[in-house]
Amino acid sequence: MTEPCPTHLPAPKAKFAVSCPSSDSTSSRAAYQTFWWFKVAGEINTFLGQERMNAGKLLGLTSLTCGIYMIMWQFGEGKKILAEVQQKAGLPVNVPFLLGPWPLQQALNKVWESVPG
Repeated sequence: MTEPCPTHLPAPKAKFAVSCPSSDSTSSRAAYQTFWWFKVAGEINTFLGQERMNAGKLLGLTSLTCGIYMIMWQFGEGKKILAEVQQKAGLPVNVPFLLGPWPLQQALNKVWESVPG
């Protein structure tokens, strides 16, 4: 059985300072995520030759529905769009179960590597 730490001892001094992320880093991440969604939507739309993915709609409705729209998109329209991209690239259709940013980017990287030029 371990004994509780005595309260009369001074707290150890930290070797480095730990701070909470500032609002600047949070806003930077949000800005990058926004940029990423628009960049991916542009690449997909250019590759398919039609507007299949609208990042403004995706992000706007996600904000209005507290994230519910993004979840619905990942399991519905997002999977259909990625399947179209894979099919057009001549790859077997292999859509991840959860289509978040990381799995989507990995799947798109495979597509872009398989397409010449």
